[in-house]
Amino acid sequence: MERRCVLNSWSKEEVRAVIRYEWACGVSGTEIHNRLVEVYGPGVKSKQTMRRWCRTFSNGRQQVEDIPRAGRTRTATTDANVRKVDDMIRAIRQITIDKVAEELGISHERAQNIIHDILRYRKVSARWVPRQLTSTHQEQRMAVSLEHLVRYHEDDNDFLFRIVTEDETWVHHFTPESKAASMEWKHPSSPVRKKFKTTPSAGKASPMHCETEERWKGNRGGEPPTPLPGLLLGKGLGVKSETGKNHQWGF
Repeated sequence: MERRCVLNSWSKEEVRAVIRYEWACGVSGTEIHNRLVEVYGPGVKSKQTMRRWCRTFSNGRQQVEDIPRAGRTRTATTDANVRKVDDMIRAIRQITIDKVAEELGISHERAQNIIHDILRYRKVSARWVPRQLTSTHQEQRMAVSLEHLVRYHEDDNDFLFRIVTEDETWVHHFTPESKAASMEWKHPSSPVRKKFKTTPSAGKASPMHCETEERWKGNRGGEPPTPLPGLLLGKGLGVKSETGKNHQWGF
């Protein structure tokens, strides 16, 4: 009668017990392997492993369980260390794994295991937004915008012709925080911190020139030049009216 693989799940201790029984009956390692493959399938054990276990039982071994191995126990992953790591991260969100390992006197691997696998922290960078505006700034911007809108409806395009445009900013000598330096430890459910976008200091000042369209015509004659898309700050402000005409002053 042809035998088929009928056991899809098995433990290594079970297979070792069968090997020990067949070895005690005087069956060779190759034959033991063939019999096990018929019952457990081709992935049970290799012939080399089968012969090695036969030699092991011949040398006097009786147990089929793994022998406890001598080695250093993992004493770093304790509840006390886990609490300390959590407190350190909550106090300094940008702390590094090397710093945590140094403070606790544990290996980098153990510190990483506690942070990632036990505490489930992930280090993410802050989201960049253009400017930091307080509620007062936002209210002022809304009030000025409404005032200009009312004046535009009253004076139509004449209001645009009287606008004096300019752009100015303070020049600071500093190096902004990089994206990598802003990374912090967060849980998956933690809110994303915002990082206000800055640019490196130019270390120099640039002159500013402001004019209205009427003054431009009086000094130079003709219409102001058509503004180009993507103008940099400090090069003027382009405004498009309801008629589709582009206005730009302040070069």
